[in-house]
Amino acid sequence: LDACGVCEGAGTTCGTSILLRLGANLTAVGGDYSETRSNYTASLLVSLAAALGVSVERLDVLDLNPVAAPAGSRRLLATSGAVDVTVVLAPDGSSSSQDSQGLVQSSLTSSSNLTVLSVQQEACGICGNGICEAGERCDSGGTGCCAQDCSLALSACPSAAGSTIPCSGSGVCLPSSGVCACYSGYLGAACDFPYFAQVTAAVQSNTSAPPIPGSATPPLRRGASVDGWLLSLPPIAGSGLSAKQLEVLSQSGFDFLRLPVGPASLYNKSTGDLLQARLADLNAAMDWVLASGLDILLDLHFVVDADKMLVLSNPVAFDTYCRFAGQLAKHLTDTRSTTRVALELFNEPRASSNASAPSWPELQRVLYTKVRTAAGPGLLLLLTGDDYSSGAGLSRLQPVDDGTPVAYGFHFYGPSPFTHQGATWGWYLLPYFFSVPYPANRTRMDAVAPAMLAAAPNDEIRAAVKGQLDYLASVPTNAAALRLWMTNVIQWAAAHPGRRVLLGEFGVYKLKSAAADRAQWLQDVRRIAESLDWGWCVWEAHKGFGLFEGDTINSTTLRALIDAPAPKPTPAPLISPTPPPQPCALKLGWEELVARRVGGHKVHSGGLGEQTTLDFGVWLCIDPALAECVAPFASAAVELACFRFHERLFLFEWIGWNSALMLV
Repeated sequence: LDACGVCEGAGTTCGTSILLRLGANLTAVGGDYSETRSNYTASLLVSLAAALGVSVERLDVLDLNPVAAPAGSRRLLATSGAVDVTVVLAPDGSSSSQDSQGLVQSSLTSSSNLTVLSVQQEACGICGNGICEAGERCDSGGTGCCAQDCSLALSACPSAAGSTIPCSGSGVCLPSSGVCACYSGYLGAACDFPYFAQVTAAVQSNTSAPPIPGSATPPLRRGASVDGWLLSLPPIAGSGLSAKQLEVLSQSGFDFLRLPVGPASLYNKSTGDLLQARLADLNAAMDWVLASGLDILLDLHFVVDADKMLVLSNPVAFDTYCRFAGQLAKHLTDTRSTTRVALELFNEPRASSNASAPSWPELQRVLYTKVRTAAGPGLLLLLTGDDYSSGAGLSRLQPVDDGTPVAYGFHFYGPSPFTHQGATWGWYLLPYFFSVPYPANRTRMDAVAPAMLAAAPNDEIRAAVKGQLDYLASVPTNAAALRLWMTNVIQWAAAHPGRRVLLGEFGVYKLKSAAADRAQWLQDVRRIAESLDWGWCVWEAHKGFGLFEGDTINSTTLRALIDAPAPKPTPAPLISPTPPPQPCALKLGWEELVARRVGGHKVHSGGLGEQTTLDFGVWLCIDPALAECVAPFASAAVELACFRFHERLFLFEWIGWNSALMLV
């Protein structure tokens, strides 16, 4: 095959899609720090077109990233005058695929104002030229299907035992691949398992629904991620966990490991096929973990942001990724027990800079469908929302309703000035935070703020840090606040009962945080997850956020995650279909509140500020506490009972004691 995918071809029939990373002198290309992204992109495209000798219409910018943005700056571009861009040069129908890269290199390297940092190319077929080229086969899973150029070889679809009807009459046969597309409610390679019908019958007869064949899956209740080990294959010796560390995790009560795996080293970017040598490395790592008794959540986790954004922005790259993920899922199903292994399809997706690209929920639905078709109904697949797998992103997802095992994950790291204090990646202010406490209130923040403000390198950073510290001082940060910040996930789970939710990442960077505060935060987040029947996975086992000190887990950290005493139940939002028991079950309307106030109780009230949600915006605390709250728990009479107001039900709901919430 030539570069165009043509047998015995000369490589001249297709165009070439070229991905560039450029260092651009902003002055030379007409750039200016004050221009907007769109204006800068437009001026850059004009300069690139002139250098390449092509029309602007053939160029498109997929990604644009500063190299070294000044600390605290909201400006688009870097002071160094360097910027990374990912550009697509569309085919013109005449250029030789082999010559395209040389054309770009020679044209741009000779330019005095543009520097080529990297070049990638992909063949791009031309539909209608009578030649079947790469990506044009209609059964390849790509978007470039060209039936007039590529005739299809038809394949027979499977049937149920004793039947000759393709797909058992419960699905559509896709003869290009021989795969059945089952109707809703039917599963199996031959669509011969009427799962939804059996579920309906079970509900009507008040019996248990039948299990999906092979649907027993890992519990995924208590887990830890292993950062760095498999992000590049083959793994670096000594970068994973030792046999002793695996034993400690298993014996301490953890039941699974989340293994972030770098997709870039696992598959061929042109075909989507698994690289067998690297797959062997992954198999060895999985067997090492499974032998310890721990289950596995395999997390497809891009290391380089440009690789991630290419998949999310470029249809060809996305289709190739779908093929890879499907092959990997089928490999897991064929070679490992689906009771021990699960697959997370994409770590921390975010919106593409390509305005024409589909949204992440749309992309994930396509990705899921292709992976499920390849893997069959038994493998547990984990889906996640955009905005870096945030709770808000999860709340925008519509769950899958095909009867197969699916879990829904989100990540939680709030508030970041505490969880990421001292970090040198991500948000530009993080390196300037240290000794930030948890729980946080005015007294604790006032004690640490002067040192942080004095250490700030300039007035701009100092003002930004002060704003964050003032916020943490004015809005108490404690377990109740953390739960409020998860309201969007709580409400999503309540609206979709029966869905498995996994708190897939939570943790605190150890460099600048106090060990006791870190343990308290981990305990509070873990208890919230368990009170809502969510599984959880701490980030991470043995690096900068890690649990281990040598071959042992810090005892305080371990108690926070596993051995801490059972918490008092935390009240769920009123919209929850099955709220947990509440320590103070009292709910007050406006009229009742007025009567209590007249009866001698002092009422403190205020707004929830940035913790306001769709349903809750106002709080109040009653002094002294009401008898209905005090008596069952022998609370001191001077204690204040605090409530929040449900905007739609017009009721005040108990949320805790003021000594913990510190609202007054």
